[in-house]
Amino acid sequence: MTASDPGAEPWRALHPLSVAVNLVPRTWALARGVWPILLVVIVGGDRGPGASNLVDLVLLGGFFMAAIGNTIVHWATLRYRLADGRLELRSGLFNRQRRVFSPKRVQHVEVVRNVFQRAFGLAEVRIETASGDDVEGLLSALSEEEASRLVDALSAARASGPASPDPPDALPLLALRVPSLLLFGATSLRLGWVFVALGLGMEAFTAGADLDTVGVDGLERDLTTATMIAIGLGVVALSWVGGIVGVLVRHHGFVLDRTPDALRLREGLTTTRRVELPLARVQRVTFTASWLRRAVGQGVLSVEAASASAGAGGLSRASLLAPAVPTDALSPLLDVVLEGTPRPGEAMLRPPDPRALRRAVVRAVGITTVLTALAVWRWGLAGGAVSALLPFLVFVARLDHRHQGWALTDELVVARVGYLTRVTTWASLRRVQAVSVVQGPFLRRYGIAEVVVQVAGGSAVSLPLLDADEAWSLATSLSARVGRRAMGADQDSEPSPADDLALDAPIADLGEAEDTEEIG
Repeated sequence: MTASDPGAEPWRALHPLSVAVNLVPRTWALARGVWPILLVVIVGGDRGPGASNLVDLVLLGGFFMAAIGNTIVHWATLRYRLADGRLELRSGLFNRQRRVFSPKRVQHVEVVRNVFQRAFGLAEVRIETASGDDVEGLLSALSEEEASRLVDALSAARASGPASPDPPDALPLLALRVPSLLLFGATSLRLGWVFVALGLGMEAFTAGADLDTVGVDGLERDLTTATMIAIGLGVVALSWVGGIVGVLVRHHGFVLDRTPDALRLREGLTTTRRVELPLARVQRVTFTASWLRRAVGQGVLSVEAASASAGAGGLSRASLLAPAVPTDALSPLLDVVLEGTPRPGEAMLRPPDPRALRRAVVRAVGITTVLTALAVWRWGLAGGAVSALLPFLVFVARLDHRHQGWALTDELVVARVGYLTRVTTWASLRRVQAVSVVQGPFLRRYGIAEVVVQVAGGSAVSLPLLDADEAWSLATSLSARVGRRAMGADQDSEPSPADDLALDAPIADLGEAEDTEEIG
C-alpha cells in the first residue's frame, strides 16, 4: 500500500520534542542494560591518575552518545499512519522495518504520560499483539490530541464501524478513592525490600573492617542488641510507608469502566496510564488476596490478554490490573469481564486428592529439618529452636489443602490454590493452546499428577494435584473439548464418556515438574 492508496493517511512523524522528552527515560533504560560496565567505571580499581580519568571519560561519553544517538534515530526514522483502519509503522536506519497492525489482532492499547511528557503536553502510545516478546507498536511522543485520535480510530476499526462523533457513554465499573488505596498499601507485605535493606546495612557494617581497630570496637559497643532491633524495626516501618506511598502514586485516581467492546483503565499521579483491553481478547482472569487483605475485604484483579512484552517500558504481559477490589464487588466485575459466562461457585469446586496433603506434610517436615540443621550449624544448640516451625508449616499445609479446588465448565477452567495468599484463576477454553500432565518422581511415588493448561501468550493455569489416572482422563477430555471448539463443532453435542469421567475426577496441590507429557 502506498501513500496514494485510497483510505491511507500521509505518513506522520513523532512530535519534534520527542528527543528531549525521551532522552532521560531512554538513557535510564540503557543504563539498566549496561549497569555492570557503569559500576566498573565508577568504582573500578585504580589505574593511575591520568589513565583513570581518560578511560572513565571516554566510556561515560560513549555511553551518553549512544543514548542520545538512539533517541535521535528513533525520532528521525519512525513514521506511522492509518490505512483502511490498520496502523502501519516503519522505522530503522540500517535495519528497516515496516509493520502493519490489524485492529482485530490488537490485544492491548496503553497510553502513558510520565512527568516529562505531561510537562510538554505529550503522550506515549503502546500497542501490543500476541506476536512477540516486546512492545510491537511504540509511539513514544505524540501530542495528547493525536494520541486520543489514534486510540479512538483503532477502537472504531476494531468495532468495524466509523468513529462516532458522540461515542456512547462508558459503563463505570470501579473507582478507587484514597482511603481504599491507603488500606491496600497498608496491607502490602513488602518483606523483600526489608531483607534487601537489612542486607545492605549488614554489608555496610561489615565494611567497617577497613577502619582502624578503635573504630571497629566503637561500632561494636554502640550497636547493641536493642539498637539493632530498633534499626530493623525502622527499616520495616520505612518499607511499609514506602509501599503505601508507592500505591498512592501509581494508582491515584483509579477508574475502571467498560466501552461497548473493551475494558478501559485510567490511573496515575506522576505517570498517568490509560489502558484499553478488548473484551474479545480476554483469556485469563486472576483474583489474588493475601490473608491480610482478605481480612479487610480486598484483593487484586488481573485481566490478561494473549500478548507478552518485555522492555521499552512495556508490561510483562498485556494485562489490566485492578488493585483494592472489594470482595463484594468481585462477582459483578467478573460478570462484565467474562461477558456473562456462567462460572461455578465455591461450593461447586472439586476438592484436591487426599494424598496431596500427605505430600505437603512430608515437604513441611523436610523444610523444617533443613532449616534446623543450618541453624544448629550456625548458632549451635540454640538453633534447634527453629524446629518449632514444624507445627506452623503443617497447620498452613492443612489449610492450603482444604481451600484448594478446581472446576471445568463448557466455557471455563477454574483453579483455586493457596491459603496465606489465595489465587483464583478463570481461563477461557477458547484460548487454550495445550494441556500437559506433569509428574515428577515424588508425585509418582504418591500416585498423583498435575494438569497444566497453557493459554495463548505463555500464561498457564496449574490445577491442583489429582490421581494420576484421573489426570490423564481430564487432560484427554479437555484437549478433545478444545479441539472440537477449534474445528467449529457443535457445542451442544453430547459429551463423550471421557468427558463424563473427567468431570467427576477429583484433584489436589502443585507438584514437581520433572516429567511432562503434553496432549493436544
